[in-house]
Amino acid sequence: MNADGVCFARQIMAVPARPIPAIIRELLSFYQQDRQAAETFSAWVTRTGDKTIKERLLPLAEVTATSEDIFVDWGDTETYSLKLGRGELRGMMGKVYLIGAGPGDPELLTLKAARLLARADVVLHDALVSDAVLAMISPAAEIINVGKRAGQKLLTQDEINALLVSFGRKRPTVVRLKGGDPSIFGRAGEEIEALRRAGIEYEIVPGISAALGAAAAAGISLTDRRVASQILLTTFSRGIDGSAMDWGCVTSTTTLVLYMPGADYAEVSARLLGGGLPADLPCVIVSRATGSQQQVRWSNVARLGSEEKLPAPALLIVGRVASRDVAEINAQFWGTNRKDPDLRQTSVS
Repeated sequence: MNADGVCFARQIMAVPARPIPAIIRELLSFYQQDRQAAETFSAWVTRTGDKTIKERLLPLAEVTATSEDIFVDWGDTETYSLKLGRGELRGMMGKVYLIGAGPGDPELLTLKAARLLARADVVLHDALVSDAVLAMISPAAEIINVGKRAGQKLLTQDEINALLVSFGRKRPTVVRLKGGDPSIFGRAGEEIEALRRAGIEYEIVPGISAALGAAAAAGISLTDRRVASQILLTTFSRGIDGSAMDWGCVTSTTTLVLYMPGADYAEVSARLLGGGLPADLPCVIVSRATGSQQQVRWSNVARLGSEEKLPAPALLIVGRVASRDVAEINAQFWGTNRKDPDLRQTSVS
């Protein structure tokens, strides 16, 4: 590869947090100065065995075919709008599908989701999508992990948006695969907005949300009419943002579902107690719902702080629907009625 191309690649990788627009400006300047170097840069990124380099640079390498592509793909909206109005881009575009991968069990995918995964050209997936679901992707598809685990991001949200736009203009079937349902705490709104602005066709394919998967794993009804009249889905915000929770909307008949409770159950317990929830209010932690390693732990708001951490991804259900009576019925169900040998339930009191 051209030495200047190697140097350019190393410069990008040296600053992982550098914003995409800044990288694109550099790439465009680099391309205009030395087209051959830019093209060999693309070939080198495509061939490299370094997964980190490939995940970050491959989308950039793919837009070095012409300088016009760079303007169109990375934000020159005036040029893009003019070309779109003349009909010059319509034949090039594919369609982006935002698909819910469900809570983990591949048998819980919709038929449509399974069909699209089997014929996808490109799949950009979150870290929480199970290996069993990923195995359903077409062997010919390009698969890119764009997820975040333990606070570590492979790509920023702006970079993911740019990828979807870029691939949507060049590949017939592009899949954005998200755990659970794409419309619930999946940042689908930001990706939809980017696709709309770029004039790229998209479709949302719903999935079973983590809340529903966790409730099924625990064997409870989130809206048991005897004890619950509403459900509140929320995430647990730590630090200063935690005060943003509106506890006034939580009543004695609310089922509270906390996504991403994190590892510090003591902090969660303190926040719930501080919000006025009773110390003896039942709750249940569900880890890796619907998967072969799922675990269910029954507790209450006060005792939650001393519970041992369960593996992520986990979800917390708080409310009277998680009562001990329900736990006993659930244990009997798993002990006598479950017929699926591949799915083992671990319930910890």
